[in-house]
Amino acid sequence: MITTTLGILVIVLGLICWLGQSLVVFAPDVAVRIGVGEPEEDIDRSMYLFERYSQGIPDILLTWLLPAASLMMLLDHQHWPILALIGGGVYLYFPSVFSITRIVLRRDGRKVGSPASQVTAWVFGALWTLSAIYMIVLAIAEIGRYTSKHSRPQDTGWLQYLLTLRSVLFLWRGTRPVRGNHRTSGSRRTNAMQLRGIRSSRRR
Repeated sequence: MITTTLGILVIVLGLICWLGQSLVVFAPDVAVRIGVGEPEEDIDRSMYLFERYSQGIPDILLTWLLPAASLMMLLDHQHWPILALIGGGVYLYFPSVFSITRIVLRRDGRKVGSPASQVTAWVFGALWTLSAIYMIVLAIAEIGRYTSKHSRPQDTGWLQYLLTLRSVLFLWRGTRPVRGNHRTSGSRRTNAMQLRGIRSSRRR
């Protein structure tokens, strides 16, 4: 029940983000009227262009991933963890870029919006970040359950590979000839060559 409720909340927050960014890019006047955008005169020109185009267009292309993953999770689709990991990364990235941009421009004395809009932006940024962390944790847990369920009994992970490698190394060391034998055989070859040289010189 809790997972379902939080999954629906992730969908709602994701749709707010995706629809809001779409309005900011394609219908900025409507975005300002409903409160998801800021008037151009209340914000620095460089920040306005950045949020509308540089950040807005990629957000439209990517921010649907996390709510879609949450919907797939509620529908019990087997591939939802993959989409959740990708979408979670997106929702961790863009609020951080948004926050850092506002902090840097405000310290530089630029306009970053009204106090009320800044509070709204920080609240939604925190909610989107928490949504991303929640979906990533669920996805990792689901992948872990799937792996343990479908793993073969003889698969014991990296420990088995390390033990096998150690056994191979021990066998290889056991089959190597001793260095002393190399020296002995080498000395025998040297003595034989010397005897052959002596015999050939006597014949001459």
